[in-house]
Amino acid sequence: MLEISGLVAAARCSITGPLTFRSLGHSHLAACVALWFGAAAAFAQSTQIVGSVSWDGNALANVEVDLKGPLSQGNFYTLPTLSSAITGADGTFVIQNPPIGQYMLYPVSPSNGGYWAFSAYPVMTSAGQVTNVGVLRLYKVVQLLSPGNNSTISTTNPTLQWAAFPGATSYLVEVFNPPTVVFSQSTTGTEATVSPALSTGGAYDWAVYAYDSTGEIAYYEFEYFTVAGPSASQTIMFSELGNVPLGAAPFTISATASSGLPVSFASTTSAVCTVSGNTVTIVAAGTCSITASQGGNAKYAAATQVTQSFIVGSVGASTYTYTGNPFTEASGVYQPVPKPGVFGQPRNASGVDLNGGKIEACDKELAAGL
Repeated sequence: MLEISGLVAAARCSITGPLTFRSLGHSHLAACVALWFGAAAAFAQSTQIVGSVSWDGNALANVEVDLKGPLSQGNFYTLPTLSSAITGADGTFVIQNPPIGQYMLYPVSPSNGGYWAFSAYPVMTSAGQVTNVGVLRLYKVVQLLSPGNNSTISTTNPTLQWAAFPGATSYLVEVFNPPTVVFSQSTTGTEATVSPALSTGGAYDWAVYAYDSTGEIAYYEFEYFTVAGPSASQTIMFSELGNVPLGAAPFTISATASSGLPVSFASTTSAVCTVSGNTVTIVAAGTCSITASQGGNAKYAAATQVTQSFIVGSVGASTYTYTGNPFTEASGVYQPVPKPGVFGQPRNASGVDLNGGKIEACDKELAAGL
């Protein structure tokens, strides 16, 4: 019922319904008619969005409902808020005079405990029309923790983990290879290990339902993961490294993996040399050994490590440590015997210096390699 009273040309008019009017001053009947038509036009042009918000069949009061858009702006997660309303005690709301076009309604989740799923509802408004969107439903869901959504895992028997839901006494966890349920388990805890094994290369959905003594208290929300397929092999190409003199400046090394993945380096003789990134720093004389590694990823298995070694020494000194055989005197000829020695100082089998510390030709050839 529409009732409008107004003072028009000193005549008091009362309009008590959309199709009837009464003039309290008959001499100004035309003015009252004009007032009625103006009010009726204003009423007809009123634009509204009405609806309600509920959870599990229960009305939700004091929930903010945002109108965002327009949809033509693209990603509805980032649309600007144009208008808002707050639900009353019965969960209903009214958005007055919204813009005309295609928009989204977002009930803003309450902060009174539990986990709420993101909800959005499309709406199209028309000039002078009341658009009733009905019931906008919010859902409480169990928060899934691991594996992460849209992740790729390497194990076929993953351990699924989720957050404890307020008030829950038990949970049901299910894994789907849509549309088939491939794993289902009830538990009072917050994790479950999948068995039997999932298939490599398979794509799966999973969800968790929460229960108390009254029944289900949290709706499911799917997340997704993929089990990695068989790993491809890869190899490392790491060339031999030349000997360097003691005191050499830091230098860089390189290696490549057939997978194209980056290769890392480590020194296994840190008393002689160290490695940072791909830069080698000489510390002392001796044998430097550097290992190249590539640990693999979801597609490639770890590569077999490759180690290269080189000698660090100083040319001209008479105390180079030689890890091969020393030299002994036999019929005037120096021959190797199976005993460590110091080249530049040939020794016999008893360790006696045979050359007075002089470097023989064979020693010089060894030294030149440093």
